[in-house]
Amino acid sequence: MKQLALAVSLPDHAIFDTFVAHGNEALVQQCRMLAKDSSIGETLFISGLENSGKTHLLQAMCHACPADVQAVYLDLDNPDFPPDILQGWEQVQLLCLDNIDRIQGQADWEEALFDLFNRRLERAPGKRASLVMTAARPLADLRLDLADLRSRLSSGLIHALAVLADEYLSEALLLHARQRGLEIPKETLEFILKRLPRELGSLMNWLELADQAALEAQRKLTVPFVRKLISEVN
Repeated sequence: MKQLALAVSLPDHAIFDTFVAHGNEALVQQCRMLAKDSSIGETLFISGLENSGKTHLLQAMCHACPADVQAVYLDLDNPDFPPDILQGWEQVQLLCLDNIDRIQGQADWEEALFDLFNRRLERAPGKRASLVMTAARPLADLRLDLADLRSRLSSGLIHALAVLADEYLSEALLLHARQRGLEIPKETLEFILKRLPRELGSLMNWLELADQAALEAQRKLTVPFVRKLISEVN
């Protein structure tokens, strides 16, 4: 993946290998295909609850693009971004826009996104940018004032990202830990899942804190060390 000026530094752990696809196999396969060949100019809209893994999927797509492909991840949940930040991105092969529901009901933003769709469609076949977007609610529930924008969004592929079932949380936690170079012993894993909310986003946020704390203290994730970390966070 070639990084462009506004592309953020993507977390190393946000890759397909650490995404537990149980219940979302078809969506993950579609994302893998688009990352492999984004030149088809496909549009994909993904809805899902907060912390369900939408951001992970977008960033994994950018990571998985071939080295000569320009890919951009942009989170629209940023109050400092003006609508004209969407100018020029039709030139990249893969554009991932996170949290587009943050711009609903804002006329200037809706017009900017609609214009991006049109500029993208004006490019020659085979040179169009694939556009992948996420929102915390289904397309039908978005409060979009611009009917043409809703029509454009509806014309592409639409998927709902299912929340990861409780029995697969341990698998997700272990995959992310190993990607970071951390080992979580069985007894520590059981302790974590008993003490922390059994919710993917909360577990991933805690793991990031634990990774930093373990590095600074030069400690392994033993039960006593994890107990201390959890008490400090709470």
